[in-house]
Amino acid sequence: MAIIPAALIYPNPILDYCLAFSLVIHCHWGFEAIVVDYIRPSLVGNVLPKISLLSLYLVSMVALAGLFYLNYSDVGTATAIKMFAKM
Repeated sequence: MAIIPAALIYPNPILDYCLAFSLVIHCHWGFEAIVVDYIRPSLVGNVLPKISLLSLYLVSMVALAGLFYLNYSDVGTATAIKMFAKM
């Protein structure tokens, strides 16, 4: 995850998009592991695991679109993190 310090030290649009993508994919993989491990068909049936995974994919896509929108029309992901840390 060398993209995090690189984007915070030298913020530019390319690193902002890479940072946004890597943050979302990292969170998505973690939550996907939780959904697959704890919402098993043997425990809750066949429908709930499929709905949970679909919901996770939708939330991940919305989060990525939101961060890309932040990069495109506002200060960028790295600068937003720095501004949040100053608060």
